Amino acid sequence: MRVEIVEGYEAQEAMAMLLAEYFEFLLAGGGQEVRDCLALQDYASEVGRLRTLYGPPDGRLYLLRCDGEAAGCIALKKIEDGIGELKRLYIRPMFQGKGFANLLMDRLLEEARAIGYRYLRLDTLRNLQSARALYARYGFRPIPRYNDNPAPQAIFLQLEL
Repeated sequence: MRVEIVEGYEAQEAMAMLLAEYFEFLLAGGGQEVRDCLALQDYASEVGRLRTLYGPPDGRLYLLRCDGEAAGCIALKKIEDGIGELKRLYIRPMFQGKGFANLLMDRLLEEARAIGYRYLRLDTLRNLQSARALYARYGFRPIPRYNDNPAPQAIFLQLEL
């Protein structure tokens, strides 16, 4: 099994597929609140704005490939000086359970530190148990709401880097 992590900006087709699956997954389990949240983020046009949203110097976008096939992704963007936000962590179902989320998390945390972020924040949903367990293993802790995510089931977390 050959696993590689590459920048996702130039892999538009793979990123479009991964993000479409990710958004479909969120919408299927989240109801109207999640629809409102994703609409607020203008998710429908995100693929065309990847470099703007997650590009250097303050952001990153990674695609994980397994034997050449798109398996997962993760993104980082700046919230404010010293604080970054983890976005779009997704592993396709057929690739889950292989440690790929850990590989992406490790790479993103390394990059966040290199950029100079002191804290990394994220929002997630209560029903995403495996994601919440992953974040807890990495040391993310609950914090008050830090963004305009309208979903009542949203949870807000932060990691001190």
